[in-house]
Order: sequence, then structure tokens, then C-alpha cells
Amino acid sequence: YMGQEAEPLVEAMGVLLDGSYVDMDEEASNFVDDLISRKLMFTAIENASEPFWPSMRVLLVPELELGLPAWDSAYLADWVQASGHLLLSGDRVGNALDLLNSAFGWSLLGGLTYSSGELSRKVAGADTVLFGGPRELS
Repeated sequence: YMGQEAEPLVEAMGVLLDGSYVDMDEEASNFVDDLISRKLMFTAIENASEPFWPSMRVLLVPELELGLPAWDSAYLADWVQASGHLLLSGDRVGNALDLLNSAFGWSLLGGLTYSSGELSRKVAGADTVLFGGPRELS
């Protein structure tokens, strides 16, 4: 998308807008509306199966609520290592965590779940000294 008064924030920014993976009626449209309101240029990536990383410096990924793209994890990790910037929204299903764990060999777990109108903490370290600790360490 290039609006009439769009300005490049970065050399090349892409937003994943593939309806097979992201909810196009909610989070993805919020991303797009925000970028347009700020008059920022971006490329809409409407087919996640096509390679797009070589031309992107920044990749924004709305919540992956509908599935996990079959991206080559090693390629994604190499792209980030070569100064690519991945901005990934969390999702309640865990697809974002699966993507990060797969690409970078991490073991991230979800921290919050939503049920019955209340947020509750469900993490592996719930009974440790770190759980419920300070927001910052000095």
C-alpha cells in the first residue's frame, strides 16, 4: 500500500495479510488502519507461501489465530540474523509461540489465558520465586 502522503518508515516493511492465517476482520485490519492513519508505506503480503523476506527489512505479523504458515524455520531465523526485524503479535492459540520456538530453538510458553471473562496466569513457573515479581530489575 502506498497512500498519497505515505512516507517510508523503513526501507521495506511487509504486513502478513493472508486470510489463511490471520483474522482479516479484526487484528489484521487494525494493523492496516493504524499504518494508513500514520501514513506509513507497507507491502501487503497476501500469500504467505510465496517468498518475500529478501525484499523486506521489517515483517509485521498480526495474530496467527487461524493457523501457522509453513515457513522454512531456518530461513526465517537466517533472515532475522541478517538484520530482518520480525514483529509478531501474540495469539491465544499459541501459533506465534510455535513459530518462534521452531525458528529459534526456544521453549517459550504462553503466559496468559482468557476464560469466563477473566484473565488468569498459567505458566510453567507459577510456583517459583520469579512469578509475580517486579516489572523491572535494576
